[in-house]
Amino acid sequence: DSFGQDWSFENRKQLEFTCYTAFFVSIVVSQWVNLIICKTRRNSFFEHGIQNYYTFFALMAATCVAVFLTYCPEIGGHLSFSEIRLEWWFVPTSFAMLLFVYDELRKHFVRMLPNSFLERMFTY
Repeated sequence: DSFGQDWSFENRKQLEFTCYTAFFVSIVVSQWVNLIICKTRRNSFFEHGIQNYYTFFALMAATCVAVFLTYCPEIGGHLSFSEIRLEWWFVPTSFAMLLFVYDELRKHFVRMLPNSFLERMFTY
């Protein structure tokens, strides 16, 4: 490659499995924020909170399954997963925070401007 490294077949496969795992983790993290965003249409998450404990349990269960599949070598080997470094979990988390802030701003404008063009465009 351009850095002068020699990639063997095993190294390329390891990189491929690491990419599979990182993509899986990004989907799980995106589903966290999707669950939180979809709880209310107009009210802020900070006003509403998590009143349903099944929601909190679902977030924790999804996280535990993702950690188990990522770091259990017997199961991950069958799914072509590889262990990833902890800091790689923060890349999709930053994108999830961006989605959360966008949705909170959308809800704020929907509450502040009722029956407006923005409300029609921003509500589903």
